[in-house]
Amino acid sequence: MIKDLGIKRMPGDEELEISRKVGSLLACKINNKEVKCAA
Repeated sequence: MIKDLGIKRMPGDEELEISRKVGSLLACKINNKEVKCAA
């Protein structure tokens, strides 16, 4: 879960990938004009 962002305890590769996907999804929602999101 990405609730403990304040407590950064060695993020694993999976967590990093998940946060990347979430970040790209957020960026897609912000830039709704261009929907080139590969989710």
